Amino acid sequence: MSARIQRNRPVARNMVFDLDGVLLDFERAWALCASWTLARELRPLCDAYHLVDRYQLSKRECDRVWDVFHADWWDRVPVYEGAWEVITSLESAGATVWAVTNVDAMHHESRALSLQGLIPQARILCLGARGTPSERVEVLRSLRARAFLDDQTPNTNAAAEDGSVPVGSCASRRLYGLGSGSRAPDLPKGIRLLLSRRRDEKAIPRCGFHYRRCPGYHAGMPSVAGRPPAYRNTRAIPM
Repeated sequence: MSARIQRNRPVARNMVFDLDGVLLDFERAWALCASWTLARELRPLCDAYHLVDRYQLSKRECDRVWDVFHADWWDRVPVYEGAWEVITSLESAGATVWAVTNVDAMHHESRALSLQGLIPQARILCLGARGTPSERVEVLRSLRARAFLDDQTPNTNAAAEDGSVPVGSCASRRLYGLGSGSRAPDLPKGIRLLLSRRRDEKAIPRCGFHYRRCPGYHAGMPSVAGRPPAYRNTRAIPM
């Protein structure tokens, strides 16, 4: 792990979130990287987990995209529109939010850059590309977490079977996370209670989170110094 978990900390309301597919729009970043690398526009053709199947790519094409992504894209995965409102509201209600991700520790700083301060780098835990559901359960136990939100069924199942923490799932929203979409994510009870409390105080809507976009880049802008077009993350501003 890239951050040390102190086991003898005072009991706190620790909430643990997965990153890609929950707080960060990995789908958008990877598709943009793939379109630039392969010199053609790519769109997901199905909801398959493996990207080679989702975009109907050859293994060689997929490997090319991953090489570019690992080299230069982990710091440019945008935050979902609704994530800012959810996390800042939880923090305001007294929760401490942690992030866990199956990414190698060498990308730890890039993960923090993508989050733009939404979660401090010291609270981002990198389990490595081969991180297992049982390792996530160990994190939840170590933090004495009050809630856990993930988009991968093996992870949520392992946490649910452990029974030590309320579990929520974004699995039905794999391409949306905490962004816009037709169905709200299945938030665990601890998160829903704190958000309900903040919603009463600040009139936070259930699904239509308030946000304003920062001026930034988009896919149509020219590249800079040989780099592909980039864009800045969406940053929520308290209303």
